[in-house]
Amino acid sequence: MLFVGLLIRLLGVGLMIHARGPKGNTASLVICQILQGIGGGFAAIALQVSAQAAVSHVDVATVTAMVLLITEVGNSVGSAIATGIWTSFMPGELKAHVPTNNATLLAELFGSITDISLYPVGSPIRVGAIVAYQNVMYVAFIPHAVLSADHRALLKVQACPRLSDRLDLPTDLLPPIHQGRPPHPGTERCGREGSRWETDG
Repeated sequence: MLFVGLLIRLLGVGLMIHARGPKGNTASLVICQILQGIGGGFAAIALQVSAQAAVSHVDVATVTAMVLLITEVGNSVGSAIATGIWTSFMPGELKAHVPTNNATLLAELFGSITDISLYPVGSPIRVGAIVAYQNVMYVAFIPHAVLSADHRALLKVQACPRLSDRLDLPTDLLPPIHQGRPPHPGTERCGREGSRWETDG
């Protein structure tokens, strides 16, 4: 599931290189965002479930918090890198491709990329700004796609626990019929019919 999720997300990242360019359209942009969302969801669930299954019941909350913490740290690092690329490359690209010496105009285009839509389609300023934006997107997305293409290191350290229908519960949370039985490694099944819990005997 993790491998499939990462492949779907990689497909979305690759499609975004086209969708964010001058030949991209709304449909391709929506599709790449959907693919990244689906792939990211698969990968996130697979990581979280495998982490939870690899520890005892008492450590589930801790390992879940750690997985979420690492995910948020990764998102923050990625956002910081993307911001650094934008602020480092975009002003120079605008100056190189937008046919104007007006520093105020270049600053406005850099401060709000949506201002491009105020210029007529095919106008030199609009075309130059789109080319500048595309070049910066190449700098941001192509290394991302290359680094995401090889997941062997992640899959090598990824635990693959066997998930059964057994449930590990603390003794005080077990139904009365199971009180006194050792809760670990677990002898209760998740399924139940009404208030009757099924057991392995």
